[in-house]
Amino acid sequence: MRAKKRHHDGHKTVMDDLLLKRPGVRPGQMMGHPAYYLHGNMFAAVLETAVIFKVPADYAESRIGEPGVTAFQPGGHPMRGWIQVDRKDSDDFRDEMHLIQTSLAFVGALPAKKPKGKRSKSGE
Repeated sequence: MRAKKRHHDGHKTVMDDLLLKRPGVRPGQMMGHPAYYLHGNMFAAVLETAVIFKVPADYAESRIGEPGVTAFQPGGHPMRGWIQVDRKDSDDFRDEMHLIQTSLAFVGALPAKKPKGKRSKSGE
């Protein structure tokens, strides 16, 4: 049996194009979803039909309520400073450069996270 896909391929392709050529941005995973990190801090992730972004709380509040923009609410609990942007057409994310720049600037000002040590396959 094939596992259920957990992200939108088109959204991931566009986000890879917009983000991975930026200095310091690295791809990763967040609970099985493609995610993007700057200096070890996650700032975006691709979900089933949306992309989430970490932004200043006041910026999030100013965008929530726009078409397709909601608070990111995993498990029904809003996460302060995270917004979810739903778009049917993946290329519409190309019009979100201000949002992307805001997220990168905000997360770029946070202290860098140290990489976690890798465990061996035996768990040692």
